[in-house]
Amino acid sequence: LEMFEFLWNLFFTICGCIVGFIMTFFENWNSKPKTVAHHVIVITGTAQGIARELAFLFANLKAKVVMIDIDKELNEQTAMLINKTGGQAYAYGCDVSDPERLRAVASEIVNDPRLGCPDIVICSAGIWVVKQLDEASDLEIKRTIDINLLGYFWTIRAFYPYILERGSGHIVAISSLASYFGNSYASAYCASKFGVRGLMESLQWEIQERGLSESINILPILQINETAQAIVDGVLHEKLDFDIFVNTCPNDCKRFFEHSLQIRALEVEDAIRKVERNI
Repeated sequence: LEMFEFLWNLFFTICGCIVGFIMTFFENWNSKPKTVAHHVIVITGTAQGIARELAFLFANLKAKVVMIDIDKELNEQTAMLINKTGGQAYAYGCDVSDPERLRAVASEIVNDPRLGCPDIVICSAGIWVVKQLDEASDLEIKRTIDINLLGYFWTIRAFYPYILERGSGHIVAISSLASYFGNSYASAYCASKFGVRGLMESLQWEIQERGLSESINILPILQINETAQAIVDGVLHEKLDFDIFVNTCPNDCKRFFEHSLQIRALEVEDAIRKVERNI
């Protein structure tokens, strides 16, 4: 029964990849990417991993990249490297599980004459404790939820009022295929990603009356640097909901699912004007 369930999920995912690839090809063929030159892009978790790669890619597109990470020293080193190569990066040390600190950082960014209200906010900070439920400590479970789920809440809430006040912006949440089904050694991680999906879907409903439309796209299997590029492409083409499958271990189907990403994004453009017209 378990094998049948696994094969069915694998078949469903592969079919989704094929259909999504075809849809994405035609969608991108007919659309032109927007420019992010001189735009302010806030990214969390930038000291390493995909978020770090995103910072470099957006900096290469002439964006002003605001980097937030708990590892202040490593984050500043990455920002210095970007600046040395001609980009514009601003590093902030911050634990995304601390809402008060995030609000203070958001206020500092918005009031900085070099920056201002961010055009794009990308929630990417996350951890994964690879343990079964009875093996993980209370602190490890709490920390996973605090960073992977509540960290997204606090990041969005810190910048969302400024975006709504201006009437435009782009909010992106990097999640996982683990937001759709559970897996062993990942109970807290999967629960946090289920929560991220619920957060973004609920936020879509909340701003639907402000002119938000939704599209669903699935991108092909990618390596980690290509994953970051696919995320950038999704933002530039204003994708609102798309999946990226990261084939980090082709011979292990289980890890294939574990290393998949789900990107949920909300575009808040012309939203305020539509609401004002209806009042």
